[in-house]
Amino acid sequence: MRRIPTILPLVVAFVLPLGAQDVPPVYEALTGSWTGVLEYRDYAEPASSTKRVKLPTWLSIELAGNDLRFVYVYDDGPGKTVKETSLIRMEPATSAYTVRDVAGKLESTYSITGLDQLRSGRGTLTLLARERKTVWL
Repeated sequence: MRRIPTILPLVVAFVLPLGAQDVPPVYEALTGSWTGVLEYRDYAEPASSTKRVKLPTWLSIELAGNDLRFVYVYDDGPGKTVKETSLIRMEPATSAYTVRDVAGKLESTYSITGLDQLRSGRGTLTLLARERKTVWL
């Protein structure tokens, strides 16, 4: 098993259209089973709190046409397991990184940097939200 870093975003995918070509090396680097910890601010605490929640997390990544299918499983406490599936697509020409649900509905769009620095499926990619989102606490 590979380890997921304990920072967000957990995993960043780089996806190229597959067509008749071979699977890009970065696909090969990302596909498979991963384990790690999902860490986020504890929203049950006051906004000034620095308390963090850490959930054991398992991630399976597989090819799904021009996308990667991310299947997350979170251990959210005794007897509470959460499963989430997303389709991730990367458009290198526009530096767009999109997240869709399994029905294909767009959930999030980000701009991505660092693609030109990837070497042999390794490197650092940064996602930036394209729109401002308001979160009510």
